[in-house]
Amino acid sequence: MTLKEEFIKLGYTEEDYEIIRNNYAVNQIKDETLIKKLKDNFAFLLKIGYTKEEVITMTKSFPPIYGLSIENMKQKIDFYDSIDMHELAVINPKQLMQSVNLSYARYSFYKDRGIDIDMNNYRKLFVGQKDFEKAYGITKKELLEKYDYDKYEEQRKMKL
Repeated sequence: MTLKEEFIKLGYTEEDYEIIRNNYAVNQIKDETLIKKLKDNFAFLLKIGYTKEEVITMTKSFPPIYGLSIENMKQKIDFYDSIDMHELAVINPKQLMQSVNLSYARYSFYKDRGIDIDMNNYRKLFVGQKDFEKAYGITKKELLEKYDYDKYEEQRKMKL
């Protein structure tokens, strides 16, 4: 089965296929590799609660999602689920590119200041680093040291 046929079998239109395949990042992936990533990532996203339509929307609006590993996506989506922002990956899948370490650190930073982050103001997690530093006077390095995602994950897993 060709790559195009695999996309169509999953519910993409020919136009969707062209949009995704012509994305620079996706275009660099060999067909055989992309077929595997397409099947695996699509199945994974369905398994964790996204609908077929949501997965198609996510991947059309941000084709490089097919370049992410399942483990990478899982880690990020698990974190967003833990803060009640599961739909973020559908609404703005490009945000999956930011490291979970930085997203967690910023989320914790805001929380410590009494600022709730939710789907209404989630963009605060993703502002440019220079703007963040200028607004809050804390560097990325300081932020990541103060709010260590790995320690948070260790503690979270111990509670389960």
